[in-house]
Amino acid sequence: MKRYIIFLFALIFCLSCAVSCGNNTNDADSKPEIKMLPGQDVKVISINLLVGDLSTPTFKLNGRDEIMTPLLLSYDADSIGVQESVGWVIPLDNQLEGYGRAGFTVQGVREPRSSHSGNYIYYKKDKYNLIEDGIIWLSDSPDMVDEGSRTCCWAILENKETGFRYVHMNTHLFPTDSKVNAAEMPVVRDAMARFIELGFPVFTTGDFNTSQGSDNYQIMLENELINDSKVIAKESMNMGTYNGMREQDLEGKNPIDYCFVSHEVMSVQKYEVINTNVNGVFASDHNGVFVHATVGSLPDQFGLEHNISAEGITIEVAKARPSILDVTFTQATDCHLIESYEVSAYDKNGNKAYSTSVPSCSARKVVPDKLECTLIRLSPDTEYTIIVTPISIIDVKGSPTQIDAKTPARN
Repeated sequence: MKRYIIFLFALIFCLSCAVSCGNNTNDADSKPEIKMLPGQDVKVISINLLVGDLSTPTFKLNGRDEIMTPLLLSYDADSIGVQESVGWVIPLDNQLEGYGRAGFTVQGVREPRSSHSGNYIYYKKDKYNLIEDGIIWLSDSPDMVDEGSRTCCWAILENKETGFRYVHMNTHLFPTDSKVNAAEMPVVRDAMARFIELGFPVFTTGDFNTSQGSDNYQIMLENELINDSKVIAKESMNMGTYNGMREQDLEGKNPIDYCFVSHEVMSVQKYEVINTNVNGVFASDHNGVFVHATVGSLPDQFGLEHNISAEGITIEVAKARPSILDVTFTQATDCHLIESYEVSAYDKNGNKAYSTSVPSCSARKVVPDKLECTLIRLSPDTEYTIIVTPISIIDVKGSPTQIDAKTPARN
C-alpha cells in the first residue's frame, strides 16, 4: 500500500549491515551473507517550472513546454524533480516520452486540480521500478496533511536489471519569509538523513529559495552525511539559477536551486546550470540544475533478515472489555527509523482475530514515548496473544514483541 506519510520518517526503519540475529545458531563463526548491489551512474535534474495563474480555465503555457520538454529530454536524466508544476503535469506526461511520474499535490493526492500545488519526480519507467513514493509536509508534523505548508516528495527507484536503488527527494521551500524557510530546512535535511541511514544513495533536488552560503543554506549541511553537489563536483560552474524570465547576467551569482547528495557513497562527476532561455524565450523563471554522479556498489541492506530492531518495545493492556482490548506500547529504541507498527491479536489456535497499523509519528518535533490503539471485534472471555511488530517503508518487518491478554466475559 502506498504511503503518503513519510518517513520516511514517518517512514523509516532500522537497518544494519551487522545483523547478529541472522547468524546460524549452530555455527558460532557463521555470519549473515551480505549481498552487494552493483553501482551505477545516475543523472538527475531539478527544475522549477513557472506556472502562473491557474485560477481560470484559459491558463496556457504559451508554448513554453515546447522549449522545456526537448531541453529536459536532451540530458537523458534518470529522474527529474519538478516544482511549482501543476499546470505542467499534462504536457509533461504527454511529452516526456519514456518517463513515469511520482509525487503528490499538497493535499497528498497524485492527480492535480487547478487549485493544487505540488512537487513531482519523473523517472525512466523502462529502466526503473518505482518501489515506493511518498510525501512529507514541511511542518511540525510532517506526516500529517497540511495544505498551508510546503511539501517534499520522494521516490525509491530500482534498476530493473541490476537491482541498484537510489532515492530522489524533491522539494520547494517558502520564498518570502526567512524564518519560515529556516523552519522547513531541517525537515528536509532530517528526512534525507534517514534515507541515507537506510543505506540509500540520495539526491535531494529543489527550489530552496535561499542563496548558497546563507544561514538557511548551511542548515542542510549541518549533517555531515549531506553535501552540495555543486561544491564537490569534479566539473562544476558558478552561476545563478533564478532568471526572472528576463535577460540578465547570472555568471558568478549564487543559486537558490540545488541538488544535495549523500556524498560518502558517490562521486559527483558534473554539476551544470541549465539555461532555459532559447532564442530569448524563457521556458521558466528558473534555470535548471543537472547533476551526474557515480555511485559505487553498496550492501543490499533490505536483503538481510531480521534487520529492524524491536528493542525497547513493551506492551500493556490499558483496558479490557468484552470484545475490545485497549493496548498501549512504548516506542522502539530506534523509533526515528520506523514508519509504523503492526498491532495484532491472535487466538490460541494462531488465527489473526484483528490487526491495525499505528504510525510511529517519529517525524514530529515532539515524538510520543507511547502509542495506543484499540483492537476490536474480539470474542468475549477469550485469551489472545497481542503482537507488536515494527514495519519499514517497503514492508520489511522486524522481530515482534508480544504479551497475552484476555477479554472479559459479558455480564
